[in-house]
Amino acid sequence: MVLQHQIMDSGNPNLHEDSETQAIGNKCQHLMADRISSLPDEILIHILSLSLMRDAVASGALSRRWRNLWKSLTTFKFDPPNKLGVDKRDVITLCPKVKKSRMKSYAKWVDGVLQQLQHLLNIEEFWICSDLFEEGDPNLDRWMSFAAEKHVRVLQISLKYDKGYSSSWERCLFPTHHFTKEKAFSVTQLSLSRVEICNPGFNNFTFLTTLTLAYLTLTDDVCETAFSNCSILEHLHIRCVHKLTNLKLVGSSLSRLRYLELYDCDSLKNVEICAPNLVSFKYGGINTLFAFKGVPKLFETLVLDTNTMEVEGMSPQLCPTFISLNVLVLFIDARYVNRIGFPWFLQEACPVLRKFEVHIDTSETNIELESSEVSKASPLPHRFLKEIELSGFLGQSYDMELVKYLVKTAVSLQKLTIITYQKVLRMSSDEVVCYNGKEKNSSKRTCKAALHGTAPHG
Repeated sequence: MVLQHQIMDSGNPNLHEDSETQAIGNKCQHLMADRISSLPDEILIHILSLSLMRDAVASGALSRRWRNLWKSLTTFKFDPPNKLGVDKRDVITLCPKVKKSRMKSYAKWVDGVLQQLQHLLNIEEFWICSDLFEEGDPNLDRWMSFAAEKHVRVLQISLKYDKGYSSSWERCLFPTHHFTKEKAFSVTQLSLSRVEICNPGFNNFTFLTTLTLAYLTLTDDVCETAFSNCSILEHLHIRCVHKLTNLKLVGSSLSRLRYLELYDCDSLKNVEICAPNLVSFKYGGINTLFAFKGVPKLFETLVLDTNTMEVEGMSPQLCPTFISLNVLVLFIDARYVNRIGFPWFLQEACPVLRKFEVHIDTSETNIELESSEVSKASPLPHRFLKEIELSGFLGQSYDMELVKYLVKTAVSLQKLTIITYQKVLRMSSDEVVCYNGKEKNSSKRTCKAALHGTAPHG
């Protein structure tokens, strides 16, 4: 009977095929199982926080498990490309009819999302980034009211997507009236771009640690009032502001200011800085008179566009000594190299400097310049300077003398970098320095021959 049963089984090959098919099916079901949905809410919400706003909201349609997860997010970034799928530069060239239609769609999207977030007590970040606003648009006022009610911590408004100015860049008023003292205290980071600010503009934002102002009109009185109330401000970024002529960063209210950036302020004439905890300062713009007072801790980075500014005095008698400065970056027009007191910068102003960058702009000159003053100066040893970088090197007498002087002065030099194309200062929230131009092999050969036996080894 056993033999007969075995013979009967062996004569039915479909039995093995069915079992194999079932095994494969079970394996496929196991592999195709929705394991993500079984993860804890905290992990799923974190995943959604890394997604685009439109994708996070759309996830609610996946299943009942996902329906309300996105409503637990605390960061909300609204921008037209996110919703409309248009290129950021395409928005600027739209005809009025199309632009109005897209703004209506954008506003409907934002309103629809916010209506489902009324249960939230607090939100972490709230961004409104759009170039679709027009004068008198009520949407911004309504959305800022929501952000204030939800005690937002990071608030960013950017009514632009292009890199230049537009005709409507100061037509939308930043609705500060929503941010009373009770509601503004939660805001620690504020970024405003292409909005109009009226006095009193920031009186109630007393807990700001980071403030960014870009592409807007900023008068002296609004500026002074704003900063006088920011007693714990640490980061201040001012870019492309209009009508600001005298900037005074003084007083006990700025005692915690550590990082300062000023770029392309077209009316700026005078800057007075008295910030005892300032550690980094970067400037690029028009010809401006600077007065540094009480900056003993400026030790990380000092970036100066010396083509377009005047540091008060430019001498040991009138300009301070940056006793702790580690990195000094100078952008210089080749025609004005002779006017920069390099011996004073190294010996008097920055006695413990560790890295020195000199970026020479050669775009405006094709002639042989006269020898600079460094050729006449006796190099005094600078025992802390270990790294030197020079860009825009052409192999002319002025830059050759500068390189030789720096090498002789830096007795502890470990690294010397000579770049035959130039670096230029660019205003950007992400990158300050970018490369421009091509290397010149003739300049490289000239530099190598002239520095033979002079540059540090190893």
